[in-house]
This record gives sequence, C-alpha cells and structure tokens, in this order.
Amino acid sequence: MRKNRSAGIFGGLMLLSWLTIPFIGRQHIKRYLSSTMFISFLMMVESYIAEKRSGGYFLILLIHI
Repeated sequence: MRKNRSAGIFGGLMLLSWLTIPFIGRQHIKRYLSSTMFISFLMMVESYIAEKRSGGYFLILLIHI
C-alpha cells in the first residue's frame, strides 16, 4: 500500500510540473533549455557510471527498507 501511495504522489508531482510549462513563457524556455539539457546529460552519465560501479546498490537498499 505504501509503495502505491508513493508512486501516486510522485506521479502527481510530475504531472503538476508539466502543467506549469504553458505559464512559463517561450522566452524562458529558450533561455534555460540549454542548461537543462546539459544537466540532464550529466545526470545520465553519472547514473551510468554509478550503475557500472554498483554505486546505486546502496540506494536500492534504502528504498526497500
């Protein structure tokens, strides 16, 4: 039950963040798109390295507790 509730809250927060995009404005989206893409790329690289080194194993243990 707890896992489903957490997933619902997480999904709701993701939906809420996507619904705010029309209110931001085109100028701000263009302004911050490059930095957003760069940070997203860095996070993907960091996740790949952590997965190869089993760095994410500790995080998985924390989630299941």
